[in-house]
Amino acid sequence: MHKIKNIIIFARASKQKYYEWLEYKLPINCGGLSKNIILNINHLKKHFKTALVLLGSSSKENCLNTDFETVPISFSYKNKLGYYFNIFKLFYKNQILVFKNLKPHETAVIIHDDLALALLTKLFQPKITLIMCIETNFLSVFFRTDENIVVRITSTILGLLMPLFVNKIVNIRSDIGLFKTYFRFFNKNVYYLPNGIDKAIFKPCSGDCKEAVGINGLDEDDKVLLYVGRLNDIAYKNPKLLFQSFEILSKESKDIKLVIIGMNKEEASSLLDKYKVNNKNINFLDQISNDLLVHYYQRSDLTLLTSNSEGNPYVILESLSCGTPCVTTNVLNTGVIQHGINGYIVKSKRPKDFALSVLKGLELSYKIKQKRQDLLNSVYNQEHREKLLLDLLTSV
Repeated sequence: MHKIKNIIIFARASKQKYYEWLEYKLPINCGGLSKNIILNINHLKKHFKTALVLLGSSSKENCLNTDFETVPISFSYKNKLGYYFNIFKLFYKNQILVFKNLKPHETAVIIHDDLALALLTKLFQPKITLIMCIETNFLSVFFRTDENIVVRITSTILGLLMPLFVNKIVNIRSDIGLFKTYFRFFNKNVYYLPNGIDKAIFKPCSGDCKEAVGINGLDEDDKVLLYVGRLNDIAYKNPKLLFQSFEILSKESKDIKLVIIGMNKEEASSLLDKYKVNNKNINFLDQISNDLLVHYYQRSDLTLLTSNSEGNPYVILESLSCGTPCVTTNVLNTGVIQHGINGYIVKSKRPKDFALSVLKGLELSYKIKQKRQDLLNSVYNQEHREKLLLDLLTSV
């Protein structure tokens, strides 16, 4: 057994968006996957020589406030095929310089949710330890629904072959069922690495929560429903269910308001036009910092999630940690939502059923918000996650 000394993390760079979290600002897309990339770096840099490789990046100046090595690799592409063809050429010509002067048996490469990139990495660097982090549920990896038929078939084949070219498989969910049996057939265990949140930031309100945030058109006695995330990812986030459910709720009460955080004005306008929504009780805010976001969790009566597929979304974990119950579709890791205790799980995709659960959730919220208690299982904290990640790497 060799001791791992070097960590290389691959990420697809964004040329339009930045993700700011902790003390870092990186040109990667927003979301739970990006949050885990930064969290992994923040944990691992304390113990290993750590480098972040930004594929398709433009310049190193785009990475701000980093105290770890960043390796921008610039190339242009029009589609996924072009993206992977460029990566193939880089590997083939030995132009991914981060591997130079590193001993393969002392190096681990961490890749998040990109099976094609993992396969290319192992083909050209067969002696490194390859760790595949699955940031969603396994069904979404094996059977994609958001791409054309060629991508779907390729994803299924790569998913089935994954145990043959990946050394360690990591998942943020514990309820993977038959997939665990499948991987064990290849003598591969799936390591459970739950998402971790900062309990020092995401905590119940200690003062007057209703004065913590000011939103145009929001009164002190309004019941506030919160949605945080990229609703324009239509295939997975299911904005139609959110809007249709809220239309039903708006007919029940004019005091119910919906706040959507994470979309700029252009994105919001486009989405409202697409679904022909004209409701003055919907408020949009662009992406905001965690320090500000926590106040919205605390002020809200419920946090909503209408997704068709998820891994273990930080939005729900953060909301529960702030003492705000949630109403979600049936996409979460087992045990996050305890039905009727810290929220409701809606198995139906009918807007009427979701709206009914929101009304029940508002009644539940009225009872438990006054207690100002953390509603989240203690396993979802950053310290626990860091320990599990280090245990994984020291066992290589």
